[in-house]
Amino acid sequence: MGTMLSFVNNKGGSTKTTSTVNFAGAYAVKNPSKKVLIVETDGQGNAALSYNVDTKDLEYTTYDIFMGNQEAENCIVNAHMNIDMIPANDDMNFLEYDLMRLFERNYKQGKTLGSITSRYFNMIEGKFDKLKEKYDLIIFDTPPEIKAITSSVLSVVDEVVIPYEADAFAVQGVVNIVKRINDIKENYNPKLNIAGLMAVKVDSRTKVHTTMINKMMRYAKKNNINHLLAEIPRSIRFADAATFKGVPATLKSGSRMSKFEKQYYVLLEELINDGVLEGEY
Repeated sequence: MGTMLSFVNNKGGSTKTTSTVNFAGAYAVKNPSKKVLIVETDGQGNAALSYNVDTKDLEYTTYDIFMGNQEAENCIVNAHMNIDMIPANDDMNFLEYDLMRLFERNYKQGKTLGSITSRYFNMIEGKFDKLKEKYDLIIFDTPPEIKAITSSVLSVVDEVVIPYEADAFAVQGVVNIVKRINDIKENYNPKLNIAGLMAVKVDSRTKVHTTMINKMMRYAKKNNINHLLAEIPRSIRFADAATFKGVPATLKSGSRMSKFEKQYYVLLEELINDGVLEGEY
């Protein structure tokens, strides 16, 4: 039985997609006999772009799973070697509007308001159960929000990593995310676990980064939340790899590994040692 994991933050630019595609790459490299599935739920489609997957002419995408139009196993494409993907396109940007129209029709047909609103935050319940038996790691890329889409992801995954930028607003932002995660755990997904907080876009030469990371570590300790040792540095490596090679940086070959790539292998080691994932590092 595979593990379902997601990187979640309601702030844009917090490396959710970068971390999703590079962590998937690191896991796949170290575990070539295991199968990885990336599920893209952000309408920008950057996870697919990172693997050079064209989403324009796809028959089915993540949107169809959320709307109940198609089974998840029918939406899969191969991205790279032992990494498969369920891509998203800009249909996801209209999901909430389309969902409201669907709920309105259901309400007019006599369904209770309670059953409708509960599904709003739990749209993909049970829809990945079969795939957990096929894949060792299913990793969800989420949009920069914690509304219907991300809440639905949190309602099914086993583990969540919260990447955060070490700026003046970091702690309050993480506090709000943790509160929402705990609400979803209580109401929809009792198995949901916070695998850890992870500092990203870190410049160790900047005093404010060091100060805020230390502050976040104190918050994590006080609230019995793991603060991961992996720190993703500021880097153009990801953009270079995605642009010129059609793969994330952790899957590139032919040159020495950068600090950026190494940290995703540090993260892999941590999550395996903590029992979050099974595999080699």
